[in-house]
Amino acid sequence: MNKTVIQLSKIMLKIYIKTLPRALTILSLFSLGFLILKVTLLNSIPEIFEYGHELGVMVEGILLSVVASYIFYLIVVHYKETKEKASLIPYVIEWCEGLVASSRNVISVVFDAKDVSYDYKLLSRDDIAQVVSNLDPYQENISLYQKGKLTRHIGNWYGFFSSLQELDLIKLERIKNSKYLLEAELIEIVTDIAECSYYMMLPHYQAAIKQGHKPGSPFQNDGADIFTYYQHCLRLRKYLDKIIPIYGRKS
Repeated sequence: MNKTVIQLSKIMLKIYIKTLPRALTILSLFSLGFLILKVTLLNSIPEIFEYGHELGVMVEGILLSVVASYIFYLIVVHYKETKEKASLIPYVIEWCEGLVASSRNVISVVFDAKDVSYDYKLLSRDDIAQVVSNLDPYQENISLYQKGKLTRHIGNWYGFFSSLQELDLIKLERIKNSKYLLEAELIEIVTDIAECSYYMMLPHYQAAIKQGHKPGSPFQNDGADIFTYYQHCLRLRKYLDKIIPIYGRKS
């Protein structure tokens, strides 16, 4: 059994246990316990009222059907859902980490361009707005470093933001297409990222350039947009830190 199969089996076991429906599991365990009690003890007690035996048989049948239905659910439905989710989660984690890396890259390049020191986890709206509002959108031939698996890109700010946003939108679409297998918290965070106004920066930028604004002006209102995007990605990073020890990364 290779390493990938072992990792997938571990992930499946964790997901299988973690995603068991609580109410249904409690009901089934109660039914099983009461069924065992009835068969081993109550069935030996003489009938104490008319049609008591018939009632007991009916109750026993209901308990059996509940337990049997739960076993069927575990073997057929829950196992299938777990297998699909276990196969997908490492990819979702990779896509999510790509989104976080993109946000770190935005912050890093913008702050480095103005030679301003920062702590990625402690940035305020004013910190970002002050730096972004001083960017020159007309500046050409500036070195913009895209970290991770991305390559070094030389161009203007429009090229930098458009290249990162294009990759972001691909990852967001992949995650959203997998949402029926994901937890509600992750769906909420990803939806917030996808719908934030950061992804409307470029149309505003183009409109401002065409209108002949002075250097820097197209970005003056974008500090809040980038800050909102940054906050959502920070939430995503914290969520990933919580689930990666459980599910691991793609091998």
